[in-house]
Amino acid sequence: MTSKKVMRIAAVLIAVGIIAVAANACPPDSIAGTGDLMMTPFGPVVVESCVTESGGTTTFHYEITNEGRSPIDLCALLVPGLGSHVTTGSSAPLGFTMDETSASGCAAWWEWMGGPAEIHPGETVTFSMSLNTPATPARRRVFLTFCDGTKDSVEALVPSACPDIADDPLAGCLCGEGDAPCESTGPHEGDGTRINLLGLDRQVLAVCGASYVRHGFVYLDEVDPYDFTLEIDGVRQVLDQRIYCLPGDRPGAGYLGSSWFIQFPPEYFEAGRLYEFTGTWFDYEAPPGERVILSRTIELQVIPCLVPVILEPFVPELPDLVCEIVDVVCECAWTPDQRFECEIVATVVATNIGGGRSDLTALRLTADGGVSVRSIPELAPGESHAVLVRLKTDVDPTAKGPCHPEIEVEIDFSDFVEEVDEANNIDAACCQ
Repeated sequence: MTSKKVMRIAAVLIAVGIIAVAANACPPDSIAGTGDLMMTPFGPVVVESCVTESGGTTTFHYEITNEGRSPIDLCALLVPGLGSHVTTGSSAPLGFTMDETSASGCAAWWEWMGGPAEIHPGETVTFSMSLNTPATPARRRVFLTFCDGTKDSVEALVPSACPDIADDPLAGCLCGEGDAPCESTGPHEGDGTRINLLGLDRQVLAVCGASYVRHGFVYLDEVDPYDFTLEIDGVRQVLDQRIYCLPGDRPGAGYLGSSWFIQFPPEYFEAGRLYEFTGTWFDYEAPPGERVILSRTIELQVIPCLVPVILEPFVPELPDLVCEIVDVVCECAWTPDQRFECEIVATVVATNIGGGRSDLTALRLTADGGVSVRSIPELAPGESHAVLVRLKTDVDPTAKGPCHPEIEVEIDFSDFVEEVDEANNIDAACCQ
């Protein structure tokens, strides 16, 4: 490293104060990993989730790091899963016990309780569970409870029995009575304006816009007795039905849903016309005179296409976060179990080059599948902050190329901060 670079790093460290030192992040053989940041009354807490596979077993790891200035006491961790799973093992800090529950082939929950786990500043505690059923990582919320009663959630990787599951929180995984194959499910997503029969008595639609109707039932134990019909000006419409399944908001709570859907293309309705939409919800298990749960009619006024008025937008002064890898050191060697492992230590400087103050956010370092996340405090315009990030990861010793392993750092990767430029948040470097 040149003396000029050393002086520059020293100047940054003096300006920003103490450097946060990261614990090791995902195991070197992880197939997926992500991190998220939560703010607590005790300071920032980083939750990193990693997924490994070995011998037909998939293991989900959750590493919780205290990046505040005082100890915190963790008393519970709740991880939801989509679909049905079989757990073969788990691990947790001393004093915790794990309880697993499921619901209708719809969801599973792993809840660790007890402890407490006292996490000192800079320390990390790890929870994990191993599954011998197919488990695809999906991004959902996991829930932490601290011993003073504080509760919060972060986005993390959780198991899904559906291989094609989406990260959309409305996407579910339906496994019937728990038998494979499982099917990704969710309510219909339409194009254009939704005509909501539970909304205003009179609604407006421009003739050139697409529109759709979607209604049904949720929180059901079974879907067969329930039905929904739609009439437009007294004419019965042909609807598409979809059954879906989502986890509830607590362990053991899962629900089935049934929705009916119809899509209307632009120009389907006539401009200047007033249409009557009537929706009726049925429960056929009720006595004959009580089967209609609800019937409601709304009016749809169709208007000509409107010419938009373009106004000059007001642009407030926004922050603009950039990051730079100012130094990186890699120590690589063969491990006793014949893996070629590199330990990476990178010094990263985050700077706010915009005109507004930035909120608390996070910075993510990735290299060959490994990931590590560190918090970045609020930064005034022109202010910088340096962090030292450590990461261990497996490297292919036969890989060719001018830069291997390549290291990438991204600030505000979860888009916590609205910035002037969202495309300048990444920097990359090579091992030295």
